[in-house]
Amino acid sequence: MTSPASGLALRGTALRPGVPSRALLVRGQPQVTPSGGLERREGLPGLKLTRLVYATPEQARQARASLTADPGVTLVTDDAPVHTDGGRAVPLGTLPAGGQWFWRLEGFPATWERIRGAGVTVAVVDTGVLLAHPDLQGNLLPGRDFVEGDDDPNDTDGHGTHVAGLIAAHGQVTGAAPEAKVLPVRVLSGEEGGSVADVAAGLLWAANRLDGQPNPHPAQVINLSLGTDEFNPVLAEAVQRVQAAGVLVVAATGNDGGAPLYPAALPGVLAVTALAGPSVPYQPSYANRGPGPRLAAFGGDLGSDQDKNGEMDGILSTDVVRGAAGHALRMGTSMAAPQVSGAAALVLAGGVAPDRVKAVLERRAWDLGVRGFDESYGWGLLSADAAKTGAPRTYVVALNGAGQIVAFTPVVDGGYCLANLPPNEPVQVFAVTDGDDDGLLGEAGDLRAAPRTLSFTAAQDAALDFTLAPTDGAQPLPLTGAR
Repeated sequence: MTSPASGLALRGTALRPGVPSRALLVRGQPQVTPSGGLERREGLPGLKLTRLVYATPEQARQARASLTADPGVTLVTDDAPVHTDGGRAVPLGTLPAGGQWFWRLEGFPATWERIRGAGVTVAVVDTGVLLAHPDLQGNLLPGRDFVEGDDDPNDTDGHGTHVAGLIAAHGQVTGAAPEAKVLPVRVLSGEEGGSVADVAAGLLWAANRLDGQPNPHPAQVINLSLGTDEFNPVLAEAVQRVQAAGVLVVAATGNDGGAPLYPAALPGVLAVTALAGPSVPYQPSYANRGPGPRLAAFGGDLGSDQDKNGEMDGILSTDVVRGAAGHALRMGTSMAAPQVSGAAALVLAGGVAPDRVKAVLERRAWDLGVRGFDESYGWGLLSADAAKTGAPRTYVVALNGAGQIVAFTPVVDGGYCLANLPPNEPVQVFAVTDGDDDGLLGEAGDLRAAPRTLSFTAAQDAALDFTLAPTDGAQPLPLTGAR
């Protein structure tokens, strides 16, 4: 696969944080509740919090300062706004010729022949899901609406429906895990967005961890294609509680071209940035990066038609079109994250233990950019081959003269592409398996090929075949150390 180059694209608007909040979240028993400008006070028993809504952000700021000094208050923070894009959809009357080009580039079609995600539940914590969409029928579980406070998480915006389709659609379009179940959780209201408290409540409910509100269909994976620009202790606490329950949290990094937003920037979250380009992949300018991204998946680019098929290179999925079921192109890290969530469902359906899913997805990604982990792509491009079970994982690696790994790549369906080799420097290239998927290659019982010593110029390539044979494990290679 060609390494992505820097690219230009339309600047996305999928995450629009930074609006001052008029609401505070308070835990404890304040001696005095500041009343100047106080419009509404409501209990949030599931979160053990009280929400105080003031007339202006300035009055909320003043109240926060007062409450912070109150000895009866154990926590006070903004109920910060959380947003996701509701207006970037390009509705389609007919599906484009290029279709869902990104599944092929991530290796999903071959994986679907083996496994399709049956038995796994993925929660979509978003604008809800259009419950009547024909491409999602049979895959939707009873959900919850934390915006209206009822059991009808129907989507009128489209964003959540688009996300859900990328996870488990099985009609005119296909999701990453077409036999997985989707748990719709509405916490956002289109362009109006939502708040940290609603997102935290929806997140906890999805994992059956919200006090006093049981969920009979808890999710193993939770997708969060949303964000806010500042750390919030309420959101962080919810994420920690969900993770402690063994649930994988997948979140979009954001679309303002800056550093990853929250919750993607929180520890343990599988943060997903975006790529674009059906022909030559590149990272579009909207994709947030820096410390935090763990994987990349295709988020598309509505300002490009790289394959010249007459359609912009957006991400095709289910959507709400003029109030009814339809399909649309969107772009953003919001579209990349559910591809990873769906892949996680495939890995779980294959029998991988929940606490190992994140590591399996990261280890089996296609390395991009500089060798190993980097701040642009994390571990690299999502590979559906992570869901392959019952066979040892095979890698092709290159060692320098000191015996250190300078490049490696997974083998997918018998093929590989080892890129970013150091030019004009002798390297030893060989194939080796990781039978127990622990990141230590060539242990006793694994397979290993005889090395070839090569030296490449910057513009040279070569095709090598390898024959694997059992190894005694005398020289195992730590793959994690190479990253």
